[in-house]
Amino acid sequence: MSIVYLGVGQCGTQLLSSFLTQNLNDRRASSYLLDDTNQFRGLLVDAEPKPINRILENSCLKLHLRRNNLLCGRTGCGSNWAFGYFGHVEQGRLNKEAVEAVRRECEKLDYCIGLCLVHSLAGGTGSGLGLRLVEDAVEELDLCLRLTFSVTPHRYGDAPLQSYNSLLTLGRLTQLCESVVLLQNDWLLTQLNCRLPRNWAASSRPPTDPSAMAQMGITVDEMNRLAADQMMNLLAPCDELARDGDSVQADGVRSVHAEPLALNHSLTALSEARFIRVISERARSLNSEKSSCTDWDHMQHLLPTKLRCCPIDATWNLEKPGQRTGCRPLGTLTALLVYRGRLTGLTNPRTRDSDDGRTKERERTGRPTSSSLQRLHDYMRPVRWNPSPFDHWYESRPTAVENSVTLAFNSCCITEDLNCLLYRAQIRRNAKAYLHWYEKFGCTQDTFDAAVEQLRDVVRGYEDLAR
Repeated sequence: MSIVYLGVGQCGTQLLSSFLTQNLNDRRASSYLLDDTNQFRGLLVDAEPKPINRILENSCLKLHLRRNNLLCGRTGCGSNWAFGYFGHVEQGRLNKEAVEAVRRECEKLDYCIGLCLVHSLAGGTGSGLGLRLVEDAVEELDLCLRLTFSVTPHRYGDAPLQSYNSLLTLGRLTQLCESVVLLQNDWLLTQLNCRLPRNWAASSRPPTDPSAMAQMGITVDEMNRLAADQMMNLLAPCDELARDGDSVQADGVRSVHAEPLALNHSLTALSEARFIRVISERARSLNSEKSSCTDWDHMQHLLPTKLRCCPIDATWNLEKPGQRTGCRPLGTLTALLVYRGRLTGLTNPRTRDSDDGRTKERERTGRPTSSSLQRLHDYMRPVRWNPSPFDHWYESRPTAVENSVTLAFNSCCITEDLNCLLYRAQIRRNAKAYLHWYEKFGCTQDTFDAAVEQLRDVVRGYEDLAR
């Protein structure tokens, strides 16, 4: 059972190629991306040739890409969802070629369980053309969209049309897709620069343009690599699965991927709640016995610290610019911790009173201590009706992304971001800003109204689950 990967738009193609490059260094992890002939099981699609040509300059990556699975147009989509979705002759041709390429890839597989889309919500190609492509593939090829990695735009950055594009894409994705992993640009930027809160202190807005990021020593390639790390941590095979202390040993490569949709089963089993957010922390050296006993707890302790620095839209809104409060998830439905690195030296102490003649025991389990797990549990504030909200995945074999802790969670606090997106899009609609750019390609007010209602249904679903 395999998934066909689709990278659409400049962001999607760059991110998926970075993801593939990192997996090529790990033979075990690359097994779920490459077929028997060592060719990538997926497509890279863009409405202009420059990103595709840049990928072809990578001689190592080029060996694993089928040339007829690299599709590009000539004009781009102008950061316009309607141009990418409805388009004209060229976009229609590109979409048909992409659907045909998906069909060819599926026919090479014994059994295709569905599609994984990697794209951006801000641009016209990733949002508009990407959505149209998966809709047509689902309808014509009877496939399921199992997973998307959607890059959300910088709050004050990327494009003047980003609110419209995100609105028109997200609502429909929740109906098509089983899990929508949001890779938030502002969160990626925060994770790359631990000094970010101090740097932001003098400004009411985070640095998003390339020159400001360069002054901080951050590049777009670094953000792509971090996002690719997080994708790999969620998708690569693991040795062991556990839920709140109950573990199930996995068998080699078939561990998580004996059930290829384990991520969906862990985090988005409820149809009302499809959004996943993710942060990660690179662990320090685990070579010594002393560091082994403490590093996982320390790295796990840093996850809430990073979340406190990750802005949410409700606190970076239009009415209160400059007021910043980090994310503390409220009403966490489910959460997943993925540990990758050397686990054998970790200890889980079970202490007995030595004064009574009993010895102090330490059980070598390769797990963080229960106290650190409880601290994270308290910070995430899970809903009352889920007694076991945390799943744990462990991978002790050497991988391309070693010694890391990744936290993925499905939380009701996503409603704050969605409400702010609805608010910003509505402000522009009331002012009739840029609407003629959408109407000229066939996007009507009914299209906007349907997207708004779809997203409001998502918000209401999360609010009901939080009660």
